[in-house]
Amino acid sequence: MVSVEDTGIGIPLRAQDRVFTPFMQADSSTSRHYGGTGIGLSISKCLVKLMGGQINFISRPQIGSTFSFSVVFRRCKTNAFNDLKKPSSDDLPTAFRGLKAIVVDGKPVRAAVTRYHLKRLGILAEVASNIGIAVAIFGKNVSVASG
Repeated sequence: MVSVEDTGIGIPLRAQDRVFTPFMQADSSTSRHYGGTGIGLSISKCLVKLMGGQINFISRPQIGSTFSFSVVFRRCKTNAFNDLKKPSSDDLPTAFRGLKAIVVDGKPVRAAVTRYHLKRLGILAEVASNIGIAVAIFGKNVSVASG
């Protein structure tokens, strides 16, 4: 069993029956004050269900919530990881190969991850931290292509 305790605002009794519903917040102001979209618990429930487990919670308004899930795993054989098929670029779609993209993202790590996945699809991607840099990159590429 895995449990996560949150000493936040808790979940009002009237909202507890829909806590695992996608895009639902206990209160419409919750996402403004605390962030989030209301999809995390729905995804968690789906993942636990896919693993054959159960998820539940206990919540007390103004005190907090405890979310728990339990899953039974089988012991795997020692060479199980070698049996997994390693993804290769041959398995990826070829329709995107040779395309170009500019990734505009102010968060360098997220931009690098996006660029990595685009590269795996065969897309040549440059990264810009803001729209001004992206416009400059685009202008440079357009003038090179036309000149």
